[in-house]
Amino acid sequence: MGSAAGLLAIGCWLAWGLGNTHQIARGAAGLLLWLGCTAAAWHWQRSLPRGQLHWNGADWQLQRSGAVQPEQLAGRPEVRLDLQFALLLQARTGQGRPCWLWLHQGAAPPLPGAWPAIRRALYSRAPAAPAQPSTDEAAS
Repeated sequence: MGSAAGLLAIGCWLAWGLGNTHQIARGAAGLLLWLGCTAAAWHWQRSLPRGQLHWNGADWQLQRSGAVQPEQLAGRPEVRLDLQFALLLQARTGQGRPCWLWLHQGAAPPLPGAWPAIRRALYSRAPAAPAQPSTDEAAS
């Protein structure tokens, strides 16, 4: 939608400056910039992993489409962009490589409350492990 609006704006800009050579050159440069940005966004979106993100109460896992076993994520995914209906997450794979995940409300499982539940799990901090008593305390 945003890409189409950008193309429309560039088209209007070109039509407005039809008699001015400088305006046409600027419009053509804008059109090339729009094409480059659209191609880059399309390529980035296609390169994102497809699958389902799972929280089992202790660890985050990514079940990629077509994979037999889920992939363990190192640590917790970090929310980098929250649009309420979509989330951009940065995670690390078990090998430590960065992995970007785009979650969309429309792709959530058709269970009541699935989208709010995943959002709560991403924002909540797991409770810290209870402190181990020191050797001095254990002796008394």
